[in-house]
Amino acid sequence: MATIETGFFILLSIMAFGFLVYSLKFDLALAPVIRLFSILLFFVIGLYLVSGYGVQTTIAETQTDGTTTWNSTRTDVMIAENSEGFWFGYIYIAFGFIAMFMMYLDFFRG
Repeated sequence: MATIETGFFILLSIMAFGFLVYSLKFDLALAPVIRLFSILLFFVIGLYLVSGYGVQTTIAETQTDGTTTWNSTRTDVMIAENSEGFWFGYIYIAFGFIAMFMMYLDFFRG
């Protein structure tokens, strides 16, 4: 099963959108570099999802009652793997292209 942990996916998403929003300030000297990080993160997340990776969390619990031990495993799926969630990756790739287009406009706007 090819999956990404939900927390890691959310962290990368927050970083990508955060870098994009932060780079919209035109008075920053490092705005192009920050926007490049945003573009890179959007494309990485998008390519992972398009290639069939899913996003899920697996929780394993062990409970002991003196002589008896219970093991339980729960899986919470956020984005299904293979063909069911690949379209979500195209949304991230589109955000990467939008950020790239915004960077292109910034260079020629002066």
